[in-house]
Amino acid sequence: MLKKILIGLVIIIIFGGGVYLFIRSGDYRSNKESTAAVTRGDITEEVAVTGKIVPKNRADLSFERPGKINRIYVKTEENVKDGQLLASLFNEDLQAQSNEISAGIVIAQAQLKQAQAGLERERRRLTQEKQPFKFRSTELFQSSANLADAIQNSRVLAHESMQKVIAVSNEIYKSSLEWRNAIESSQTNAFQALQKLYETSDSSTAVSHLITIRDFFDTLIRILYGMGNVGALSHAESSIRIVSESRDKLSQLISNLKQQSQTLELKTQTVEQSEVKDDNSVEIQKATYDQAVHSVEIAKGQLQSARAKFESLQTQFIKTQIFAPFDGVMAKITAKENAFTQPGAIIFNIVVPDNYKNEAQIPEVDIGKITAGNTVKVTFDAFPTEKFTGKITLMEPGETIVDGIVTFKVTAEMDGHYSKFKSGMTANLSIVVARKSNVILAPQYAIIENDKGAFARIVQNGNNKEIPIVMCIHGKDGMVEIISGLTE
Repeated sequence: MLKKILIGLVIIIIFGGGVYLFIRSGDYRSNKESTAAVTRGDITEEVAVTGKIVPKNRADLSFERPGKINRIYVKTEENVKDGQLLASLFNEDLQAQSNEISAGIVIAQAQLKQAQAGLERERRRLTQEKQPFKFRSTELFQSSANLADAIQNSRVLAHESMQKVIAVSNEIYKSSLEWRNAIESSQTNAFQALQKLYETSDSSTAVSHLITIRDFFDTLIRILYGMGNVGALSHAESSIRIVSESRDKLSQLISNLKQQSQTLELKTQTVEQSEVKDDNSVEIQKATYDQAVHSVEIAKGQLQSARAKFESLQTQFIKTQIFAPFDGVMAKITAKENAFTQPGAIIFNIVVPDNYKNEAQIPEVDIGKITAGNTVKVTFDAFPTEKFTGKITLMEPGETIVDGIVTFKVTAEMDGHYSKFKSGMTANLSIVVARKSNVILAPQYAIIENDKGAFARIVQNGNNKEIPIVMCIHGKDGMVEIISGLTE
């Protein structure tokens, strides 16, 4: 046991002696290595930080209303054009409203045309009452008026029939794409015919437009029978009855209008009567004319209201679509078709390629050294052998807390454009904050800093001596600018 203890003591003494010699040798080398001559030269101070590449122009896009995504029309990394449709939501509810409002606009236009036609008719009658002439055929005039009234009556009844039938048409329109396509063209022709009916005073033309509307009703009846047979519409029989009644009324209108037209044609050839102008009739006709003017103004207001509703609905339509705000590349798509989304949820990220900048967070202790316009040297982990340059272009005034440290974001724009850059790449920035030429320089390792200040350790007469100094720029290469305390 004693032998083991003695052996252990010997080992400790030998190890301790070796450590002592090593430390003394290290001190000697340290003193020798820390000795350096004060020189005059150039110095550059840099702030080194790590940032990342971000596009100069980018846009995060989202829908403005909630809904289920119907279509996404682009893919990641696909080029997009300014104004290009990128995605849309399902909007059957808005489509149904649009159909209803569009029909309302057509009807309001028709009502305005009707009121304007009535105004024109009353204007002509008032003119006739005022015109002094020797003879006037009362019977012929009455026949002409009867025909005009018959045309006007056909407008009103055709309008009422369309109002009843359009509800049936909308149900067919909503039921399926097959039935929708079957009526779409015929319905459009009917609306156009109804509008033109208000624009004509010719009986033959009016008959032609009524036949077009009746053809639409015939189309609906055929479709309703087909839907009823396959069970596509539960109340097909009642709908058929509504449309059939309207069709029969149109047929009667067409027959009456033809008869009135024939009557006027016969009387035009045979009737010649005269009538003395009646001043009292002028006053009566003037009152009727004024009422017609008022009717036109009411119809204009109704049309304006219908158009305002349509414009409001169009605004809602736009909110169900996303368009590209500029030419660029689709960088990211975060949603899929048939997925639900909320307003503000990012769906697309678009960037302008070959046009990037660097962003970095600068610690509070360094931000005071940096100004806009400072030169920046940049390297990238993705391209370790290449060096790039740029300049500081923006310094955000507000702070950002990163891991408990106050930092400020700066932006550095690159000199030139590079297609190989990718958004999010790590960038190593060296920001040149100061540069001086022909100044006194000393190595940082020869400087001692403590509570009393900064001192330089010099060798004088073979002895180490510490003298106070004032430093300025700390160079990137380990040198320090000395502005007082040392000379060459």
